Amino acid sequence: MIDKKTFVTILVIIIIVLGVSSIYWFTKPEINEENTNLKLINALVIPVGNGEEMKDEIEIDDLSDNDFIQSPLEITGRAKGTWFQEGEFSARIVTEGGLILDKTTVIAEKYWMTNDFVEFTATFEFEPGTAKLGRIYFTKSNPSGLEENNAELRISIKFNEE
Repeated sequence: MIDKKTFVTILVIIIIVLGVSSIYWFTKPEINEENTNLKLINALVIPVGNGEEMKDEIEIDDLSDNDFIQSPLEITGRAKGTWFQEGEFSARIVTEGGLILDKTTVIAEKYWMTNDFVEFTATFEFEPGTAKLGRIYFTKSNPSGLEENNAELRISIKFNEE
């Protein structure tokens, strides 16, 4: 037969396990298609802009919305030092259908550990195929992974017919 002390210990352990299980069961989030998509959308929300909206953060020389581009493409500009990590951030050219034509590393031309603007260069080589429209995305480096540190400049472009 179990003594009283052992019985009370077992009973307390069972009550704790049931209590923790109940708290988890009644407070766990309900997962359904609607709020799963919402979490995905929230994770992708980042400050974005085209040219004028982002001029306090990044400036691109000789390229504006809806300009025609062709390969090879070299882009110069300036971005705040906070856009760089180890002197780099990323850029990509994407068709309006979502096909990534090229990804490149944007490289600082000077000391980048500053809050001032730093000049950079980015070079792309791509083949647009039948695509007529697309975008160039300049994405701020974010080594912390914190959502509030995300930023992206998006420039709509047109591909030259060759």
